[in-house]
Amino acid sequence: SDVCSSDLLASAQLAIDDANARDGGTGPKFELVARDDQGSAASAALACRSMIQDSTTVALIAAGTSGVAKAVIEATKNDQIPVLTSTATATDLLDLGGAVFRVIPPNGAQAQSLAQYARSIGANTAGLIFQQDDYSTDLKDAFKRSFTAQGGKITAEAAFESEETAFRSQLDQLKRAKPAVILAAAQ
Repeated sequence: SDVCSSDLLASAQLAIDDANARDGGTGPKFELVARDDQGSAASAALACRSMIQDSTTVALIAAGTSGVAKAVIEATKNDQIPVLTSTATATDLLDLGGAVFRVIPPNGAQAQSLAQYARSIGANTAGLIFQQDDYSTDLKDAFKRSFTAQGGKITAEAAFESEETAFRSQLDQLKRAKPAVILAAAQ
């Protein structure tokens, strides 16, 4: 996928090289085998299943969106194969079970920190502008829960589609609501 860039692969290879060099290179040897998930949960699950059938697979890295990571987790949880994700932020990712390790905080934790910060600077009201996709909606919903639980009030919510390029109506809606802060959630 686009997220699984050459930089991510190079980072993974660096970690493999480091692990292989430990103990003077006498320990177990690891090899990075990459598969393109094509940004699709179905493709990720298929690639994952073929890798699990190889008895030498010891772990999987689920790169890309939370949807792709969820497909990998679902495909591996009965096989006890650990899954590491450095990019998936879905709040409910760990609820799927399995041996899942996340490198990046979930949307819920990020949203809680953002809400705490907004409240710490005296913001009692917030407006939300968000892209209509899984990531942005999850982040927006988590912020809304946290901000209101901390005594804040959401004064406006304005959604937009990923292909939109003009945001005048959403911005006017937020302006009329006069929030102290605005959360913009988008990919």
